Amino acid sequence: MHRVAAVVLAAAWVASSATTIRATLPLWSSEVSLWYWALQRHPESELAASQLLGAYLDAGRYAEARRLADRILAEHPHCTNCLINSAFLAIGENNLERAAREVSMLGDREAEIAASGFLQNKYDLLRDQLRHARRQASGAAQGD
Repeated sequence: MHRVAAVVLAAAWVASSATTIRATLPLWSSEVSLWYWALQRHPESELAASQLLGAYLDAGRYAEARRLADRILAEHPHCTNCLINSAFLAIGENNLERAAREVSMLGDREAEIAASGFLQNKYDLLRDQLRHARRQASGAAQGD
């Protein structure tokens, strides 16, 4: 009798696990869907918001990224990674004034950035991309 109960319990557990996996797996099929799901479950999460913004950028989904970036910066004004991602987005949107303004705002956070190799590398790349975008814009303006 105990053996039958154990088999039934195991079968129920497997069925339940399979159902959970089938429901969850599609939510994790891409970076965007994973972080969108995480942000829906934890709307207060600065990490989920920042990661979703980065995923939107990587996917080239700039309109969604801009809406999210504006919301994040209003809700989490001290999120340095969010501000860095927003500046990258501004470069992608060819809004170099906004990118420069956001990079300038990051100057007040240099101690935090320097304490994180991840943020420091991202910040250095951001500044390089902004310089490159400015040179390209300047060259294009001179060629007119």
